[in-house]
Amino acid sequence: MLGMKKGKLKFLYGFFAVFSSNFLSLLISVSITLIFPKVLSEVDYSYFQLYLFYSSFVIFGHLGIIDGIYLRYGGVRYKELEFPLLYAQFKFLTIIEVLMATIIFAIGGFEPDTEKGIVFMICAIAFVLAGIRIFYSQLLLTTARMAEYAKVMLLERIVFISLSIIYFIFHKQNSFEVICFIDLLARGCSYLYVRRIMPELRSSGVANLKKAVSEIVENWSCGVNLYFSNFSSMLSIGIFRFLIENKWDIITFGKVSLAISAVGAFVVLSNAASLALFPAMRRINEKYIKDSFVLTNDLLCYFGLCLQWLYFPLCVLLTIWLPNYVDSFIYMGLLFPMCIYDIKWTSLESTILKVIRQEKQILYTNVVSLLVSVLFGVIIWLDMCSVINVMMCLVSIFVCKHIMGMKIIKRALCIERYSMGAEGITFMIVILYYIIVVNLDAFKGGVIYGLLLFAVGIWNFNSIKVKCKAIKEIYMNI
Repeated sequence: MLGMKKGKLKFLYGFFAVFSSNFLSLLISVSITLIFPKVLSEVDYSYFQLYLFYSSFVIFGHLGIIDGIYLRYGGVRYKELEFPLLYAQFKFLTIIEVLMATIIFAIGGFEPDTEKGIVFMICAIAFVLAGIRIFYSQLLLTTARMAEYAKVMLLERIVFISLSIIYFIFHKQNSFEVICFIDLLARGCSYLYVRRIMPELRSSGVANLKKAVSEIVENWSCGVNLYFSNFSSMLSIGIFRFLIENKWDIITFGKVSLAISAVGAFVVLSNAASLALFPAMRRINEKYIKDSFVLTNDLLCYFGLCLQWLYFPLCVLLTIWLPNYVDSFIYMGLLFPMCIYDIKWTSLESTILKVIRQEKQILYTNVVSLLVSVLFGVIIWLDMCSVINVMMCLVSIFVCKHIMGMKIIKRALCIERYSMGAEGITFMIVILYYIIVVNLDAFKGGVIYGLLLFAVGIWNFNSIKVKCKAIKEIYMNI
């Protein structure tokens, strides 16, 4: 009994730590969104966004091995891990990442655009630093050491924003190269910290070659579906950013990236739920999974609609603060519904599919989304579409992914009867949101949309209250 209570408290503490960390990361991301476009020139800010875009792909240097570890050992206690085997895999992946980084660095040297070449070279260094840090931090997630994971990620963000502000204060001529190197320094600090709190990995020695190779193959075969799934997911968005970079100019890319970054910052909060839910759901009784999905999906509908309201005050404030980026806020308004469907996919649907070991279905969903993105991309490339059309294509991709995810999960969990009330309300309000955004200014739109949400909240208050109580009971019984 005492052990169960301690387990519950540990889960709650870990969840709160991750949520708090992600919330603080959200505040830092918002600060970056507010400060960086203000102090950097439009060109420098655009190249910095290009660096962030390219460096976001460095997480795929692990070739799916880390995904395999995550899936095979999710929920296992930290002290139960076989550290010699893990350290052997760490060394193997470090060698692979150094080789890949060398190739990326060489590509940068041949790039005719000097600034873009510098971006490639810095990304090469980030490739290695991110790779070795990710290995450690994923082990923390795998073993549900969420509080320690939260500290690692928060340290990286705090070091980056603090050093950047110091640099902005003491230098009038700011350049994206220095900001990129500050980012590298922050990544390095987080690696040193996570290495210090996980000494067992280095001190355990290395397993023999035969056993290590066998473990690498096993983890790769287990994680390869999730690996390509995540890659496809990122690329389905990345295609549009690649198109904008090549079809339009670097400044347009920067303005679109600002909008995507602003919207994406709010999805960060959903990551807290997904990171905490996976090891927790691995431990709960299977009979609760179906109920957890139905209840959480409905609650996320209402949460996403409330989150969408934030566009209106943000648009008012940012237009005053960043008058040169008015186009960005138009794009941001069109992209905000993406939050609803991205949060539901990230925090719930993909998590459920991982728990029930349906990684192939995640891969299928993301590959289909990627193919749709490629189709849209070809149309955009051949036809002189506007950037606004590109934004609407992006939202459509997330809606399609959500619909596919819902169908797959309902079939996998044998959910025959499921009320679409929350889904229907969400869809109608999203349509009304677009009508408001297109026809009204941000202030009037915010008032009308706020009143609409208030009415929906009052109408569904009892239902929301009951669902929150039911969710609480499920996760208090893990």
